[in-house]
This record gives sequence, structure tokens and C-alpha cells, in this order.
Amino acid sequence: AGQVARSAWIETEYQNELGQKVKRRLKDFEARVFQHEYDHLKGILCYDRFPPEDREAAQESINKLLGLYEDDDAETDPDETEFKNMLPRPLSGRYMPPL
Repeated sequence: AGQVARSAWIETEYQNELGQKVKRRLKDFEARVFQHEYDHLKGILCYDRFPPEDREAAQESINKLLGLYEDDDAETDPDETEFKNMLPRPLSGRYMPPL
């Protein structure tokens, strides 16, 4: 699996199940999980954040999975605006943050 850059801590604001606004600072594993799940809500997959070499390694498996769906049934690319605004940025060969 590819390495995905995540912030070590985040500040977040959300509504709980009672509709009350909650502000929290999350760190370590909790922050990582929150960012992962938030990406899913925005239509961003882990693959979208992989560095190019990890994308290439996973491409054959992705193509097999996509072959199981009708052409118009699978979205293969994230929204362009969402992709440009992804933070932290997807990894590249020149940038690898400490994990």
C-alpha cells in the first residue's frame, strides 16, 4: 500500500449527535483517522494521495476493479478543485514527510 501524508494534529469543528457545535484538537492516530474519513466524505480515496510510484504499482489492480463496473458507474478521478486543495499535498518523489 502507498504512504499517505497526514497532519500530526488538526483542529476541527463539527456538530455532535445532539446538534451541538464541538471544537476539538485531535492528534496522532485520532487525527489520522479523522482525516482519512473526511477524505471519503469529500470523494478522495487513499489512492488519490499516493506518490506517483505507488500509484503505478497499484494501477493494475485498480484497472481490474474498474473492469467490474459499467463505464459510467465508477468515478476514477477526484473533482479537480478538491484535488488542487488537498492538504496535506499528495506525496511526490521530492517530498516525504516523517510518518
